[in-house]
Amino acid sequence: MRQSVQLDRQYAISYMHRVLLALEDRLRALDVTVSDWASWDDTYTFVQGGNANYVKTNLTDSTFTTLGINFLVFADRSGEIVFAKGFDLERRVETSIPDGLAKHLLPSSSLVHHTALESSVKGVLVVPEGAVLVASRPVLTSEREGPIQGALVMGMLLNLQTLESLSQQGGTSLSIVSVDSSDTLEGFKEVLSRDVEGSPIFVKERDSQTISAYALIKDIYNRPALVVKADIPREIYTYARMARGLFLLYILAGGFVCAAIALVFLDRMVLARLAKLSYAAVRIGKEMNLSERLPVTGDDEIGELANTINSMLARIEEGQMALAESEAKYRTILEEMHEGYVELDLSGNIVFCNETTCLILGYPWEKLLGTHWQSYRHSDDVGSVYQWARQLYKSGKPSALFQCRLVREDKTLRYIETYLFPKRNENGDMVGFRVLMRDVTDRKLLEQQVIATSRLVSVGQLAAGIAHEVNNPLTGVIGYAQLLMARTDLPPEVKK
Repeated sequence: MRQSVQLDRQYAISYMHRVLLALEDRLRALDVTVSDWASWDDTYTFVQGGNANYVKTNLTDSTFTTLGINFLVFADRSGEIVFAKGFDLERRVETSIPDGLAKHLLPSSSLVHHTALESSVKGVLVVPEGAVLVASRPVLTSEREGPIQGALVMGMLLNLQTLESLSQQGGTSLSIVSVDSSDTLEGFKEVLSRDVEGSPIFVKERDSQTISAYALIKDIYNRPALVVKADIPREIYTYARMARGLFLLYILAGGFVCAAIALVFLDRMVLARLAKLSYAAVRIGKEMNLSERLPVTGDDEIGELANTINSMLARIEEGQMALAESEAKYRTILEEMHEGYVELDLSGNIVFCNETTCLILGYPWEKLLGTHWQSYRHSDDVGSVYQWARQLYKSGKPSALFQCRLVREDKTLRYIETYLFPKRNENGDMVGFRVLMRDVTDRKLLEQQVIATSRLVSVGQLAAGIAHEVNNPLTGVIGYAQLLMARTDLPPEVKK
């Protein structure tokens, strides 16, 4: 247990180190940003009174949101403030800089008075408005040359949200207070009373569930400024207690088992054979090699156990082979069947379809997955299909065969006959729909041709009947005329 306590303490210290390192990374990034802006010819000209468009062009609200800062201050070489602007990142509105910064921006302050080209000031400041991260650099040319014409100061608010985003540790409660605050939390005073020059982190166990880590943060003047507290769950200690209880339980159980085996068998070879059997079983379980069998070293109970396990492994292997064969068979059936097969969720989105469905719709498999089934229906059929689906959802029974039209990718229509079936999970709850469909476009077109041909035949028969009725009387007239023409006593004028 002492080791688990030590591990908990080491973890708490490591966690707080990550918070402090993340804070250092944030300060370093802020310092790099300030350095980039301060070593720029436009800034160099601006603090000397030139470049009137500098503010309008560069110091917009979007600059603050992009850089993630809450304020910036430009000072000239005499330490006088040339320009200052604050910004509320949460409300995205312009504000004034914190009033408490004024005493830190005096001409003699290290934030605005730099004597070396590589001078850099960064760290924490505590002002009445709260704690802030600040960084300052001398204003130089783009080539980072002098003479120094002033200073640029940038800063951001340091609050719990900032620390939590830095820590990236779930389940941990962070607290932060100023060392001068009247509501300093219990335990913080112990941190302040310690010699923290060598170790700025102090750890204390609160109870069996929580351990607290405290860290002292100094300001830019190297004076104690803030104390950060992290309440961390003692997972290692908790697991160690559980493991100890389980270990004792296993020891007791193992003792009883060993005593029983010693009394029954009185032979160490039994233990050796059991260990060999156990090792082989564990290896088979890890490697999932169901074709391997346990060694059978006798005809006693251990040998019978090995035979039983081998029989079980054989049945499992047969079952897996049958399952794989069945899965391959049904997948082959789905892929080679002439009917389209589609699985939908309750919203109507396609979650699976076979190759025939892709051929019917003219889309590749990847484009169909995730799309809504109704998007491929003809607009006149959407309502009827919805009614069939609704009836299936209410009754839970497969639908009757119905016809509808699908619109392919090339905008042509396909006539299909469709069945709807419920899709259920292992609990029997309906989780979607199964669609079985057959393309009957060719048959539909043939039926239409047959109907058109039948109509033409009917028209032809009608025309033939009418012609027959007209031709019968004319035949008699023509016959009589021929008889008259054959008579010799008929005058020529009549024949004409």
